[in-house]
Amino acid sequence: MKTTADAIDQAWFDAQPSSHRAHLGASSIGRECRRELWYSFRWNTLIQHSGRLLRLFDRGQNEEARFTADLEKIGAKVWEVDPETGHQFNWSEFGGHFSGSCDGFATGLPEAPHDLHLLEMKTHGDKSFKLLEKKQVKGSKPEHAVQMNIYIHWSRRAGMEVSDSLYMAVNKNTDALYLERGKYDESAALDIVKKAGDIIASTEPPARIREDATHYYCRSFCDHRESCNGDKVADANCRTCISATPNMENGTWRCEHYGLDLSTQTQRGGGKCPAHLFIPALVPFADAIDAGESPRFVSYKIKGTDFEFINGATDSTAPAYKSRELQHMTPDLITDPNLQAITDRFAGEIISTKKEPKP
Repeated sequence: MKTTADAIDQAWFDAQPSSHRAHLGASSIGRECRRELWYSFRWNTLIQHSGRLLRLFDRGQNEEARFTADLEKIGAKVWEVDPETGHQFNWSEFGGHFSGSCDGFATGLPEAPHDLHLLEMKTHGDKSFKLLEKKQVKGSKPEHAVQMNIYIHWSRRAGMEVSDSLYMAVNKNTDALYLERGKYDESAALDIVKKAGDIIASTEPPARIREDATHYYCRSFCDHRESCNGDKVADANCRTCISATPNMENGTWRCEHYGLDLSTQTQRGGGKCPAHLFIPALVPFADAIDAGESPRFVSYKIKGTDFEFINGATDSTAPAYKSRELQHMTPDLITDPNLQAITDRFAGEIISTKKEPKP
């Protein structure tokens, strides 16, 4: 029987945005695996979180107001929004392809009353909090340390006199606080900017950081594990197409096939484009063996076999699939003669082969 709790989780699940983040985020750039970051930037996998997890994220957001109130109780001055824009402090690189927004700034801290500090506010479960106390931010949450450092880098570039960060963490189980001040590292920040630029400009996924698909991080934390170490074809959208190129100067995307700039909305609907062809590396169970423009196609051979198929359309007798079909396919389905016979006979199209995720 459906309970009130089930209904609440379902409502959160149904309300989540059914779209990808448009930029490479400062909150994730500190992750070790560049391949994971590239997959995310290229919209390889549409992530849908459970209702429970979405509520957990919202709880973390709500905690920011409490952190701010606590700072103001001890006499600190806090800026949560940019007074010049009235919006959250935001910066970017490469025309906006690499971007981030910080939680705010504060002065009047007892440790350094006159210094301007960048604020980063996080919630932790008990296990994560204890690890934070033991190893500090860099040792337990290196992506958070990178996030704060790049925010300071951007704020200094904008003319703000800030060189310190304040990491504020709360244990959700005990309400214990952990606060840590950090220093700006310009060299590390410049390395991160270069890392982001390399990922954005790359036309192919970077090398895996490990080949062991059973590694705890790959198994438990990577949203793209089914593509990186499995047979899942990427989602069909403009960013997974061989013709899409990010403009590093103005932050736009361009379709080289049609010679058009692509809005974010157009990119999200790119799977319907009749000219869409996957970046070959995003069809992980096959090797590209040929390609052409008139007609437009990429032909593949399934790894370890002689079985050929087509992404696009040619005069070949090999099975041919539009990208919006291929995104749902596996080697077993492609080589299934019954499926091919049915689609040929009824001029059918593959819509989906997977069940919807549970809230």
